[in-house]
Amino acid sequence: EALCDALSNLHNDAPAHSWEFTQAQVESSLDIPPGSLLQVFQQFDQTPIASGSIAQIHKAQLANGEIIAAKVRHPRVAQLIDMDFRLMALV
Repeated sequence: EALCDALSNLHNDAPAHSWEFTQAQVESSLDIPPGSLLQVFQQFDQTPIASGSIAQIHKAQLANGEIIAAKVRHPRVAQLIDMDFRLMALV
């Protein structure tokens, strides 16, 4: 139970990754040139409104005015999850 409590705190209090990483990930996902994020979005908040263990959420506004929540995975999250499961198997 103590392990679950400790992991729960890590899940809820994860640090945010950089704006530069977020911008590069979104541009890559949308297959648009680097530095062109604001040609697709009217607005994209650089500061996340939330950050968890797997991703963080940014408020953004599409070209048509619709406000959305953009979820951006943290760097190397797939590798880190794999490592976590391997370590838990040893416990």
